[in-house]
Amino acid sequence: MPLLVISTLARSDEIAGLAVPDVFLGCEVPYLHIRENNLRRVKTISWTRKVPIAKKILDLGFREYVAA
Repeated sequence: MPLLVISTLARSDEIAGLAVPDVFLGCEVPYLHIRENNLRRVKTISWTRKVPIAKKILDLGFREYVAA
């Protein structure tokens, strides 16, 4: 989790509240969709956003982690 926080500049509670459907890996630029889900609420609609995943995170096995 610390690497995702550092590389995305998202808040730690946003990263901790991610669900697998919030992770989009099968596109040109893989990203995390920070949005309301059953684990977390967002305060305002402007807090909803798409955050790119750094290549280094993917190289460290993030795809495999999400798949597991």
